[in-house]
Amino acid sequence: MALYFAAQGAGRLLWPLLANFARLLIAAGGGFLALRWTGNLTEVFVALAAALAAFGLINAAAVASGAWSSAAGALVPAGAPVRRATRR
Repeated sequence: MALYFAAQGAGRLLWPLLANFARLLIAAGGGFLALRWTGNLTEVFVALAAALAAFGLINAAAVASGAWSSAAGALVPAGAPVRRATRR
């Protein structure tokens, strides 16, 4: 979840939103199927755990692949002057 909020701060929400949508589909679909087939709450929790694991893995893969790098899409338009912090 921390990567989701960090992505908001970085202005890069595509992959975290896709990961969250995948989590919703896995949790809702898996939970429904688990209740429908077994009627046991344990399998629902397994579906929720799988959904949360998928969410984390998709976010981690997006960060590892460089989705947050400046080449992937900068917040500052190309060619704009960049102010650097100076030490005093």
